[in-house]
Amino acid sequence: LANVVKIYKNAMRIYESKANLRIREKKIRELYEELHKISNREFTTGFYFGTEKFKMQKYDAPYVRPDLEFCGEVLERKEMVKGVWQYKVKVHNVIKIGDQIEFILPQKENFKMPIPTIYDLDKKEYVAEVHGGQDKAILLQLNKEMPVMTILRKKLEIGNKK
Repeated sequence: LANVVKIYKNAMRIYESKANLRIREKKIRELYEELHKISNREFTTGFYFGTEKFKMQKYDAPYVRPDLEFCGEVLERKEMVKGVWQYKVKVHNVIKIGDQIEFILPQKENFKMPIPTIYDLDKKEYVAEVHGGQDKAILLQLNKEMPVMTILRKKLEIGNKK
């Protein structure tokens, strides 16, 4: 939901901007592509045009699930140690060292980077991978600053598409 709101907010800013039409169209296409990375039932106009002529919801529509998986959320930004930020992350699905993770920031541009280390806060040790559930939390050490509420997602591994 946070990503959808961010996309629509950016789209409104682009439409209101005085940028050249081709630049605006390109940026809107990029936002449209980002919107389609999110699991959904087919899009509708909702109640925007009233309830008479248009279908408000698509109960019969197939569920669209892209090949991306929500795998965590930043709960807390801890202190910087030797130029590296530390983040407490709630794990929702498997995260492994080396996974290419996309970080979806609430306000700024998304970015991707591989996971260099994972510190399991329950076990109090570095681990190669961690699985979600039972309020599992880890400490990630990254050289990029990001706010609390940043969402983590990654491509689904072959054979794990749900």
